[in-house]
Amino acid sequence: MKTYGRPTWRVYDDERVAKKRRVDESDEAEANLQYAIRESSAAVLSSPSRRNSFLSEGTLDEIDDLTTPPSSPPPRLTPPPANTRKPTFAFLKRKHKELTTGSPLTEVNSNSVRTSVDPPKQKGQKQPVLRQMQIDLGNDTRKTCATCSMEYIPSNTEDAALHKKFHEMNATGIDLGKAFMRANASRWVYEATRFDEGYVVIVDRKASPSAKSQAKKVLEVVNKELSSPEIDDETLWSQTEPPKHLQDGPTEKVDRYRVFLHMKDSRCVGLCLTERIWESRPVVKEQIGDAHNGSSVSTRDEVRPAIVGVSRIWTSGASRRKGIALDLLDCVVINFIYGMEITKAQIAFSQPTESGNRLAHKFFEGEETWHVYNER
Repeated sequence: MKTYGRPTWRVYDDERVAKKRRVDESDEAEANLQYAIRESSAAVLSSPSRRNSFLSEGTLDEIDDLTTPPSSPPPRLTPPPANTRKPTFAFLKRKHKELTTGSPLTEVNSNSVRTSVDPPKQKGQKQPVLRQMQIDLGNDTRKTCATCSMEYIPSNTEDAALHKKFHEMNATGIDLGKAFMRANASRWVYEATRFDEGYVVIVDRKASPSAKSQAKKVLEVVNKELSSPEIDDETLWSQTEPPKHLQDGPTEKVDRYRVFLHMKDSRCVGLCLTERIWESRPVVKEQIGDAHNGSSVSTRDEVRPAIVGVSRIWTSGASRRKGIALDLLDCVVINFIYGMEITKAQIAFSQPTESGNRLAHKFFEGEETWHVYNER
């Protein structure tokens, strides 16, 4: 048994399907597209149906009647109405800037801040009213303290407060706090024999950072009073080695400086800064009458071996002439090198002051001479 179905008609077009193109989102392009669609639809309606041409059995006359043009002209298509609707992606259209009839553009430096053509006028700043704080009557307003030798202006509040603080440190000693005493109790190396209730603490490269900071605090006061140059931390806590002409082979580096602090309770009343040296020069023996006058010394040309150099030695104003400096020097002789007592002939002073010259003569009393060295 056979079944029959209505054949389906397919129209094959040899032309390739046109690729989709992006149409400009403009009113004119959209109007042309609608006009072309209308013309194509009108042409389809006016042409005879292909299906009817195949299935109809009309006569040739009827076909002629269908194909003859009508007596009246075909209706004209009306132009497409103007599209008032905005396109979907209207915000993507390039906007044409309207020309403005303003002032011409001015040249602007790219490195400068852009400013307006007519900057606002700034009000002139009023100068502060000056007031005289001190009255100058022709006298010298500066004063030099007889105890601490500091120059200051008594009428200046800040200057007077600074002098009071410096005077107290210089006169009664520098307070390092009880925490310094407890932290460095193991570094007590010497009990003073000439000064009541005194002891000596050593601070070197291996000490704690807080102990180094306190020692540097005392050293700053000493440098100001003795007019000595400052020593930076890197140099103060560094290591050194013998000069090249004294090296016989491989040598080990040793600590360069050691600080001896003479303490009374929590206050430092004396300091001795020592340095590791290898050479010194003997001092020419002066006449007995001029031995203790001034700070100038004369040295011989010969060079002698040495171990310790006394770079700075200081005592507070209220604690002078009590044997603190001699206690510090005795402690240096015994404790500069662990387990070795140094002879006085192996100790040298740097360029001494007038009081340092008197101390050296007293410390080296009975010796043939004493020595000095050049600080590097």
